[in-house]
Amino acid sequence: MNRELFGVFGGPDAFGRHADPGEFDRVLEGAAVTVGVRDDALDRPTWTDVHSDDTGCCVVWGEVHTPSDGGDAARWLLDRYATDGRAALSGLNGSYLAVVERDGEALVATDVLRTRECFYADTRTGRAFGSDPVRVASTHGSPTVDPRGVLQFLYLGVVLGARTSLRELSRVRTDAVLTRDDVEPLDRLRYDPREFDYASALAERLDRALDRRVTDRGRTGLLLGAGYDSRAILATHPGIDVCYTVGTSASPEVRGAERLAAQYDTTHVRLEPDGNYLVPSTPEIAAGQGLRETIHVHHGGHEHDMDVDEMFHGMLFDTLFRNHFLPTATVEVGDLTVPFPWLDSDPELVPAYKDSLAFIDPGVNFVERCDAVDTDDPDTFLRRALERELSHCYERCDRRLNALTQLGVRARPTMPFRSHLADRFHERFVAADTALVEWHLRTPPEHRTTETFLRAVRSLDDGLLRHRPPDRPFDSPWLNEIASFLKRSLPGDAYQSPWPDRVRLYEANDLDRELFAESPGLHDVPVRSKLRLNDLSTWLEHVRTRYPTTDVPTDSVQSSVLAR
Repeated sequence: MNRELFGVFGGPDAFGRHADPGEFDRVLEGAAVTVGVRDDALDRPTWTDVHSDDTGCCVVWGEVHTPSDGGDAARWLLDRYATDGRAALSGLNGSYLAVVERDGEALVATDVLRTRECFYADTRTGRAFGSDPVRVASTHGSPTVDPRGVLQFLYLGVVLGARTSLRELSRVRTDAVLTRDDVEPLDRLRYDPREFDYASALAERLDRALDRRVTDRGRTGLLLGAGYDSRAILATHPGIDVCYTVGTSASPEVRGAERLAAQYDTTHVRLEPDGNYLVPSTPEIAAGQGLRETIHVHHGGHEHDMDVDEMFHGMLFDTLFRNHFLPTATVEVGDLTVPFPWLDSDPELVPAYKDSLAFIDPGVNFVERCDAVDTDDPDTFLRRALERELSHCYERCDRRLNALTQLGVRARPTMPFRSHLADRFHERFVAADTALVEWHLRTPPEHRTTETFLRAVRSLDDGLLRHRPPDRPFDSPWLNEIASFLKRSLPGDAYQSPWPDRVRLYEANDLDRELFAESPGLHDVPVRSKLRLNDLSTWLEHVRTRYPTTDVPTDSVQSSVLAR
């Protein structure tokens, strides 16, 4: 990884047992914690910052904004912590990990949405933590595969909650702090619906969030699709130099993005998908962190084609502003399920998340063959896993729909996409802005709609919909639902996904021969299931290769689960 935070609850000797201090740009030694950071943006305003004095020490790693945005975020947090305690964390804005030691207390905190994961492991010499799960797992010495994490990954493409694919490796839950002996909740991600002008407030907050991220520090890029989210950034950011879109020249997504770039007089670059789109290299595998499938790293293998210093994207716009994880109401008409353009008021948990988290039936019952779970039914296994994670959401939510939304926010299956960007560019995560998160928490789900979002961004630029998304040709959401339903239901090629055809790419690159030549029994498994298997087994091999003393049985995923 190009950028990393790693630390231990202990002194420099404990740190040195697990990492060479020379690997890091800065190492801070406190009384209760030692932490190192590596980041070429260290000390750059609104980026990684460190501070140490006789009162304590502090590291803020990632993109971070203080109330004044005047820099010195670490000093600001350490000083504010003296008077406000953990409440001081609410004053930070951005996508970050923070380490604070003062008055003998040390803690590690994520930003409110946990957009940067903090992994930890308990070793013989104390608790180690960091942004790189491979390094943190290696501190244990003999981590073992967690069958429950593996099964969640293979069925859903994500591992839920604090679990990982290794038993001895955990991660800090969303909106919580890690201490020497515990993980303790904060109270920043609490739903508190109110009445206000939702569209106007969203427009104002979106404008401010973009404004605080506009700089003159080199070329600025945007990953642009033909949908609503990234075009909102293109329309309102005054300094986008170049836009990038993955896809073939005939793709409606690419053609739509080209029209948008031309409308806003911005250079557009198309990235042609090839075998690398499906079979990630080590950097993309590292971005998945053994938790999420790396198919979402759409730009993978194209970093050398992206000549920018800062990179923007519209990730989480659909989740925070348009209820991506909540299903619409439906009605049965004969053998067809017809959607309505409003929310299901009481959706069933498993069916809703099977769709939004990309559940795949691999045609093989993995659960049945796993001794570590007390059921042989995948639906029961998934329902229990989802209910367990949902139970952590209810205490912060006023209603079931918000709890289901928070479950989706916690899962975030697309996170490898931005993790990879953040490791290679000065990535600007607009949706992580605390004012936008606050809008999400205060707006009832029935008002977190595409209509509200479009009213907001149209007030910033009334030309936003001059070129419509290819899958939303009408003003009426009802007509768009009908058109989408018909395209998906009718035979032929009326419906085209905005993403490259994964099955075609898999077959064109003969990936069964490349990935599973010695496992012909897997050739009939769905393509995406095979890609998940390759993701996970490659990540585990990465753990063992990078730290040879770590005894991870990398063949256990395939031989013990799939090859049976």
